[in-house]
Amino acid sequence: MADKVAEETLQLGVSADKAEQRHYDSTRDMANAIRAADALERTTRSDYEVKGTFDTASGRTDIRIKKNSNTAIIVVAVVIGIIILLLLKH
Repeated sequence: MADKVAEETLQLGVSADKAEQRHYDSTRDMANAIRAADALERTTRSDYEVKGTFDTASGRTDIRIKKNSNTAIIVVAVVIGIIILLLLKH
């Protein structure tokens, strides 16, 4: 019985160490993904999406950082508005 208790105690310690390592790794990797998105934000005007899946101490975390500018929609709306104003003037 004492051998079983000792083995389970050892396994708990190993599991805790693995969870701590996953926490460390996922924290670092998520910070890197956020830095990459920040760099894209500062250097590009175009749309982008940064996705990541990270194994954490308690499970899995998915992140998604997305920039979706609606510039094209705004331009189309302005053009349609101008056309309508021109049609109403005549």
